[in-house]
Amino acid sequence: MVQLAPGILLIADPFLKDPNFARSVILLCEHREKGSFGFVVNKLFEQKLDELIPDIITPNIPVYNGGPVQQDTIHFVHQVPGLIEDGFEIVPGIYWGGRFDMAVSLINSGKIDLSQIKFF
Repeated sequence: MVQLAPGILLIADPFLKDPNFARSVILLCEHREKGSFGFVVNKLFEQKLDELIPDIITPNIPVYNGGPVQQDTIHFVHQVPGLIEDGFEIVPGIYWGGRFDMAVSLINSGKIDLSQIKFF
């Protein structure tokens, strides 16, 4: 049996009835005795990033649903710790969060490959 830990991908049982997690793939970001935290990575949100964040000038950047909790916040994971400060390393090479203003600036200036960052 695999132990739960940050960086693990959880795949929903095909017969799971909970509509929040049915057919979901979840990137586990934190796992502790008190609870776990992760993002649903395979379900798109109905709006794009530039529709949610007025400072974003690059159109059509997808936002993923993330999950049923804290629907009023935007989180991100990325692979560029040298460009976005203060991220938390989930597993080697994958970081959760960091300075959102830096992420916005990098996107707007075209200095980040959009395959290296994902929003929830």
